[in-house]
Amino acid sequence: MASMKELFPEFYLDSLDVNDLNREKNNLIVFDSNFLLDILRLPTEIAEKYLEAIDKVKNHIFVPYLVGIEFNFNKKKVKIETLENVKVYKDRISNLLHIETDKVYKNLCESLLKEDNVNFLNNKVHKEQIHSNTKDKLESFRQELLDKQEHIIKDLHQTIDEKYSKDLDELTARVIELIGDSVAPKRNQEWFDKVQEEGDKRYNNETPPGFNDREEKKGIMRTYSNISYDTQYGDYIIWEEILHEVASRAHNVGEKVIFVTSDGNSTKKYDLLYRVKGKTVGPYISMLNEMYELKEGYSINESAPLGEKLCKKLHIIDGFRFMTLANDLNEEQVRLYEPDKSDRSSTRSDFILNKPYVNFENQRDKIRLERLITLIKIKRLEEKLLNADSEESEILSQRIRNLELDLRTLDSKIRRLNRRAHMMGKESERTCNTTEIGLERQSNLVLGEEMDLNHKYMSNTEFMNLWGEYQRLSRLIDLTRNQIDISTDDLKIQELLDALQTYEQIIQPIRRKIEEYRTEDDSEEDLF
Repeated sequence: MASMKELFPEFYLDSLDVNDLNREKNNLIVFDSNFLLDILRLPTEIAEKYLEAIDKVKNHIFVPYLVGIEFNFNKKKVKIETLENVKVYKDRISNLLHIETDKVYKNLCESLLKEDNVNFLNNKVHKEQIHSNTKDKLESFRQELLDKQEHIIKDLHQTIDEKYSKDLDELTARVIELIGDSVAPKRNQEWFDKVQEEGDKRYNNETPPGFNDREEKKGIMRTYSNISYDTQYGDYIIWEEILHEVASRAHNVGEKVIFVTSDGNSTKKYDLLYRVKGKTVGPYISMLNEMYELKEGYSINESAPLGEKLCKKLHIIDGFRFMTLANDLNEEQVRLYEPDKSDRSSTRSDFILNKPYVNFENQRDKIRLERLITLIKIKRLEEKLLNADSEESEILSQRIRNLELDLRTLDSKIRRLNRRAHMMGKESERTCNTTEIGLERQSNLVLGEEMDLNHKYMSNTEFMNLWGEYQRLSRLIDLTRNQIDISTDDLKIQELLDALQTYEQIIQPIRRKIEEYRTEDDSEEDLF
C-alpha cells in the first residue's frame, strides 16, 4: 500500500517560488530560443530587467544545441523586424499629425469664412475687415499648431527611441555573453535521425511536446554544419536534449528542471501546456511523468544499462514569470513590467507596436490630436478672458464651457474605441482559433456559389468548412476594397483599411490549409 502522492507524484508538484532560482538550489534552468529572441524585441528598459534576471542564474542555465541554432538563424530577422516596426510607427505619427493639422486648418477656414457668418453686418467694409481679421487669426493659429506639431513629433520620436535599444547588435552580444558556455555540444546526424524517428511515433499519438508543428512545418528542412533535421521535430529535439542533459548531470543538479519558453502563451499551440476551457493548467502529465521517471545515464540512441530513477520535477514558465522570480519583484514592480494580456499571442505582441489591435491606433491618434487642439483653444480663450470686459467675458466663458464639453466627448470616444479594439481582438483570436481546430463553427459559413457541388472534396467536411470560410472572407475583402475606392472620408477610409488588414490576416492560414489539401491530392487544379 502507498499514498496518493507516492503513487502519483506528478499531480502534487509544488509551485515555483523565488528561492527555486537561487544558486544554492542549483535547479537546472533551460532557455528556449523564443525566450532569447523575445528579449531582442523588448523596449530597452524592460530588456535590461530580463538580462539582469539571466545574469543572476547564469551559473545553472542550460541552452540546448538546437536552441542555439534557431537563435542564430533568427536573430537578424528579429533585428530587422523590430527596427522596421519602430520606424513605421514613427513615420505614422509624423504623417498623421501633418495630415490632421492641415485638415483642422482647412475645416476652420471653411466654417469661419463663410459669408453667412457675417450677414448680420450691413456694411461691406466691415465685412471685409472681419474676413481679413479672421484670416489673419486663422493663419496665426495654423502656425502655432505647426510649431506645436513639430515639437510633439520630436518629443514622441525621442520617447520611442529611448524605449528601444538603438543598437540591437549590442543587446544580442550581451545575451550571448550571459549565456556563456552553457550551450549543449553538437550531436551527430545519427542522434538527430533517431530522435526524428521517435518523434514521428510520438506525433502519431499526439504525445507532447511538438505535435502541433506537424501540419505547419512538415518537410521544411534545416541544414547546418553537416546536420539536417525536419523543423516539425524542433520542439521534440529540444525536449530530448533536456532529458539527456538532466540524465547526464543526475544528482549534480537540483530536483527541479525549469524550462523557460513563450510557446505556452501561444493560442495556436496546445502541445506543451494542458488547457481546460482556455485556462492553462500546467505541463502535460506525460511530460511531467517522463521527467520524473527519467533514469541516470539515459540516451535515446544508446542501450547501456541505466542508473537509478532521478525523480526530477518539471516546471514550464514564460519569460515574464522567470524575470519576476529571478529579480524577486514585488507586486508594484510586477504591475510596472507586466505585459498587456488583453490580446496576448507572444512576448513580442505584448511589448512592441505590432499588436493585432494596433489597427485602432490611427483613430486613437486622431482623437488625441483633436483633444490637444481643443486644449490649445481653451488655453487661448482663458488668456483672453483675463483682459476681457464683462460682456466679452460671458461670451468667452460660454465658449470655454462648450470646449470642455467637447473634451469630455472626446474622452468618451477614446473609451468606446478601446472597448471596440478589445472586442475586435477577442473576435479575431476566436476566429483564428476556430480555423486552427478545423473550423467546427459552421453557423456563419457561406458556401461559394462557384463551387461545384460534385467537387471531389465535397466528402471532406473540414475542407468544405475551410472553403466556405475562405469564400466568405474573400467577399468581405472585395467589398471592403470597393468601399475604400469610393469613400471620400479619411477617417472612414482608415477604418476600412484596418478592417481589410484584419480580414487578410485571418484568411492567410485558411488559404494555406486549402493549399495543403490540394498538394496532398496531387491535383493540378487551382482552386484560387
